[in-house]
Amino acid sequence: MQYRGIGKSGLRVSVVGLGCNNFGMRLDLEGSRAVIDAAIEAGITLFDTADIYGGAGASETMMGQCLGARRKDIVLATKFGMQMDKEGVKRAAPAAIS
Repeated sequence: MQYRGIGKSGLRVSVVGLGCNNFGMRLDLEGSRAVIDAAIEAGITLFDTADIYGGAGASETMMGQCLGARRKDIVLATKFGMQMDKEGVKRAAPAAIS
């Protein structure tokens, strides 16, 4: 696997990243674990997710369960603030937090 630095941050990531939008929707916990394990074994260190992936955070939850102590070995890129329910409430909005 090849790795590159991200700007002047000191972070180095694999040139291939793993999109995690299927965790919690198309893939259950064990399927997600198999993909994550294979990615790490292949040297992938960049994982991309979002609060809406998997339906209201399921991707992030599954990733936490699958990674455990290995969380320190990856760079997790996430996005937030997308519509989380049919009323249009966004996760980062006060209505979603309260």
